[in-house]
Amino acid sequence: MSKYITLIACFGLFSCSTIGYVSMESLYPSELSFPLDVKSVGIVDNAVNHDTLLANGITIGKLEGDGKIMARQFAVNLADANYFEYVMLCDSSLRSGTRMDAPLKLSQEKVRQLTSDLNVDMLVTVDGISIKTWPDVELMGDPPYPVEVVEGEISTVISVYVPSRKEPMHLALGAQDTVFWELIGPLTEKYIVEDASSYGASLPLKYLVPQWKPEERLYYSGGCVELRDAAVYVKENNWEDAFLLWKKSYESSKSKSKKRMRSALNMALYYEMQSNIPEALKYAKEAMDLAKPGSPDKKYITFYYSAQLSDKSVKMQKLELQMKRFDKK
Repeated sequence: MSKYITLIACFGLFSCSTIGYVSMESLYPSELSFPLDVKSVGIVDNAVNHDTLLANGITIGKLEGDGKIMARQFAVNLADANYFEYVMLCDSSLRSGTRMDAPLKLSQEKVRQLTSDLNVDMLVTVDGISIKTWPDVELMGDPPYPVEVVEGEISTVISVYVPSRKEPMHLALGAQDTVFWELIGPLTEKYIVEDASSYGASLPLKYLVPQWKPEERLYYSGGCVELRDAAVYVKENNWEDAFLLWKKSYESSKSKSKKRMRSALNMALYYEMQSNIPEALKYAKEAMDLAKPGSPDKKYITFYYSAQLSDKSVKMQKLELQMKRFDKK
C-alpha cells in the first residue's frame, strides 16, 4: 500500500516523563473526485475585473480581486500538484467589461468550445475573488510588540465543468482565509489586490487535488524499560526499532495491564504512520478498551480512536480511489 503519511519532526517529552508527542503530515483526499479519464484541466478567468483601484492610500471595506492574477497562479499551483497530466491556462477573460451581476454559469456549448480550444478534459473557472479589509493590530516580534496592520478576509469562488454534462459538475465552490498586511512602506490597494489574488489561488486546491495536512499524536515514552528505550529511537526517527520494543512490551505484558494499554496505543501510532489504518484501528481500540474509565488516558485514546482514526479510515479509502490514476498500466 502506498504511504500517505510523512513525519515532520519528533519533539521532546512534556509535562511528565511518560508522555511524548510527534508532528507529522498526512495526505488527505480532495473534496471532489473525478473519473480517471479526466487527465487534463483548463483554467479560465470568469471573474468581473475592475481597474478603479486607488494609486495612493487604502479604502477600508470591500475590494474586488483580480481574476486574471488568480487564474494564472491557480494554474501554476494545480500544475505543481502533479495530480493531473497537464494544466492549460486560457489567455482571455470571459467576463471582461461585464457587470458584476452578470451570470457566471457557462453554457454547455461554451464549455465544449473552451475544452476543445484548450484540448482538455475538464474546465475550472475562476468566478470571483473578494477581499474584505479592516484595520487591526497584531503582536509581533520577541518580545511581542503591537503593529498596525490591515486585516483582510479573502473569499474565492470556482466552478467545475466537463463537456459531456449539460449542467456544471459543481457551481460556485467557495473557500476563505484571513491574512494581514503591515502598514509600512507604500501599501496600496493595488498591492493588496494583487497579493490577495495570488494567495487566494491556493484556497480552492482542496477541491481538486489531495492535500497534505499537519497532525499531532501522543505516545507513551515511559512506564517500563522498553517504552523508555523506544522513546530514544523515536527522537532519532528510528521508528522500526521503536516498534520492535513496543511490540516486545506488548507481548510481555499482562492482558489487562496499563503496560499493554500503553504499548498498544504506541503500536497504533506506528501502523498509522505506515498508512496501515486497519491495524492502527485494531490496536487503538484495544488501548481504548484497556484504559481506565474517566482517566486522561481514556479520554485521549477515545478521541484518537473515535474522532481521528475512524474518520481517517473513511478518508483513506477515498484517497486510495483518487490515487488509482497513478497505478501502472
